[in-house]
Amino acid sequence: MQMGRVSSFFRFFGGLCALLGVLAPMDSEAQDTLRLSLDSAVRLALRQNPDAVVAERSVRQAEYAAKEKWSPLMPKVSSSASYSRSLKKMVMFLPEGSPMGDVLEIGADNSYDAGVTATLPLIAPAAWHNVGIGRVDRRIAEEELRQARVNIAAEVKLAYIQLLLARTSLQVMEQSVESAEATSKNVSQMAKQGMTADYDDNRAQVQVYKLRPSLLQAQQGVETAEKNLRVLLAIPESEPLVIATSLEEVADQLSPATLVPESQLVEGNTNLRILGLQREKLAVQYRTVRDSYWPTLAAFFNYKVQTQANHFRFEDYHWVQTSMLGLQLSFDIFDGLAKCRQQQQLRIGADRLATQQDYLTQRLQVKAALARQQLRQSQSLMQATRRAVEIAERGVTIANTRYTSGAGTILEVTDAQMAQTQARLAYNQAVYDYLRAYFEYQQVMGVE
Repeated sequence: MQMGRVSSFFRFFGGLCALLGVLAPMDSEAQDTLRLSLDSAVRLALRQNPDAVVAERSVRQAEYAAKEKWSPLMPKVSSSASYSRSLKKMVMFLPEGSPMGDVLEIGADNSYDAGVTATLPLIAPAAWHNVGIGRVDRRIAEEELRQARVNIAAEVKLAYIQLLLARTSLQVMEQSVESAEATSKNVSQMAKQGMTADYDDNRAQVQVYKLRPSLLQAQQGVETAEKNLRVLLAIPESEPLVIATSLEEVADQLSPATLVPESQLVEGNTNLRILGLQREKLAVQYRTVRDSYWPTLAAFFNYKVQTQANHFRFEDYHWVQTSMLGLQLSFDIFDGLAKCRQQQQLRIGADRLATQQDYLTQRLQVKAALARQQLRQSQSLMQATRRAVEIAERGVTIANTRYTSGAGTILEVTDAQMAQTQARLAYNQAVYDYLRAYFEYQQVMGVE
């Protein structure tokens, strides 16, 4: 009994290993395929897109630059050492009749000195304002990163729905070609049996060939849209890509009621926020120039050791130590009106940015209003074109029934099929226009 259980266990284990061996390639293949929804595409782009990566590095660079602004307020410590060899020693002239002669040499052949100097700013208004400038620069870099993320998200969303539109249009054209081919085949059989005229057969075949260029164009549109999306997401051509949604599903997930109100335009738009931060930076720079008229006070300490000798017997050298501690007060009396001219430039720059901000606000308000209007129009157009698709489908059924019963003509059938194709394409375009207006409004309001 025990041997039988052992053999059963080994058979079970072997079968399990074989099953895992079969499923492993399937699982690997499934993992290699990238399935993208709209949200996952945006997240992937924000993580891999080069513009986002560059903007993140700019923020880190601005952080270090802001920390650098603290350096003038920190203690400064420096050291120095020197050696000199006197080729001709310095002399001191003595009065006439001196017992030491007319000229007295000073110093020795070899001279050494080394020292340490430390300074600490005590009162430095301009340096404190520079710290504020560094903080504003960091906030500007952070806002530029946010701007890059908003623009990337908008580009990816538009590229995503463009691919959805291209694929949906391709499906419509494929169905239209299949329907036209089925009609042509049916008419050909009826013509062979003498149930319809040869003209109808010829007309049905012409309809098929008329649709084929549109089918090829739709295929090229899908390839172009997919390549554009791959570039934005930094996805190689070799990696399989599966879009896990449709235009209608994306539209159903979005509602105009969830959009940010237009009253929050100034608070949300990245361009306006950057202009506001630039004006704030100019204000801090103006205060920096203004306070540079005030004197600066710093404490300093100096320690020095030195010696001189005519030989190189270092053990016999006599080293002398000196030290000094004090305060240093400095201020500019006249600088050629440089600070005055700088203040004038900064005032003009602030006025220029204020004008740009007001003008940009007006433009963005118009753009947001147009996007809202486009949303309402697209919603109405979606309802109308959806109804047109239903009517066109019913018209195809009626035209086919009339033709097979002998009451209609092939022209009615081809016209109904063409109307159905145009209605489907118009509906898809209306859904795309609705989504595009929705995403453009989000971009204006600064929403990722």
